[in-house]
Amino acid sequence: MLGGVVLVAFTRRLEGLVLLGLLAFVRWLAANRAAWRAPRRFGFANSVTALRIALVVWVAWLSPGPLIPWGGWLVLVIFGLDALDGWWARRTGTATKFGAAFDQEADAFMVAVVTGALVQADLAPGWVLIVGGLRYGYVLVVSGLQLHGEVPRNALARNAFGILVCTFIGVMVWPCWLTAGAVQLASLLIIGSFAHSLWWSWRGPVGERRE
Repeated sequence: MLGGVVLVAFTRRLEGLVLLGLLAFVRWLAANRAAWRAPRRFGFANSVTALRIALVVWVAWLSPGPLIPWGGWLVLVIFGLDALDGWWARRTGTATKFGAAFDQEADAFMVAVVTGALVQADLAPGWVLIVGGLRYGYVLVVSGLQLHGEVPRNALARNAFGILVCTFIGVMVWPCWLTAGAVQLASLLIIGSFAHSLWWSWRGPVGERRE
């Protein structure tokens, strides 16, 4: 996925990123099939997450033509479905570690594709692509350096993500200097959130020390 983001930076085209993303999801689902196959089954919540991924591909297909304003409305639908799948899983008692991970990776895919689409459509500067690769770079660093694992989901990350998505919607529905600036500010907020996550992964839970 990092390679896909780099491809967008050099080519300003989204096809490679989308293809790599879909292949990564297929591989990941196959590797984790024991977690979602019968008797547990894939379930409604995971199906909604899969629909979100399909809609992200649609956003990529719109870019750079009718991304304004239809890409914004599609991202709004994706954001709503993001709230629905988690709510449904908790309400029905079907929440699983697999479902939470699937949801998180769908979010990361959406951010990578939408930042690429915004840069391709000249709605955001090229450095915003950094945000699209942060999730994948974070996982790579945590795994490669054998740190204390990924930070648990927290209010800072959730709020920063929500603000970022709202600015995505805003700049595609109403492109102007104000919404473009909001995207950049939200991107800086996300970078700060990931810096906090990386610090947690290095330090570990409170009271734990690295040797």
